Amino acid sequence: MYRTKRRFVLGNLEAALDEEPRPGASRKLSGKEEALLVATACSKPPAGRARWTLELLAGELVRLTGDCEYNRNGTANMFIFLDVHLPWRKVKVTKSRAAVDFAGCMRELADSLPKAERIRVVLICPPTQPSDLTRLGACCADWSSTISPSMPVG
Repeated sequence: MYRTKRRFVLGNLEAALDEEPRPGASRKLSGKEEALLVATACSKPPAGRARWTLELLAGELVRLTGDCEYNRNGTANMFIFLDVHLPWRKVKVTKSRAAVDFAGCMRELADSLPKAERIRVVLICPPTQPSDLTRLGACCADWSSTISPSMPVG
């Protein structure tokens, strides 16, 4: 409201009603694609569905336009270490998710916490295959599940 009022005071009614382009990300869809999306959303949903979901609309738009192409620009892996008792965190980005990367990060973590008697490790990672989860469990079987904070909480 403030900006509209200011445009009216500094200009006129037409200036107040005319919005300037807003900063931000560029439009994802062209006018034609947007019209197709609206028309699809207003049409009858697929058989067995009561209404269109975002996932169904996205899939239908890709099917109808046929010009959507995924371009992979590489991968990266991010290890995040934090202490829930202290305002401390460490982030390390590696080019792969290999065992040697994981081992190196765990070594750095252990070296950076010389006063800790025990370190609790909670792994949150999506295994790509069932065998990955089995190997992960086998290599972590002797890790401690308790933590003694090196500094009092408070």
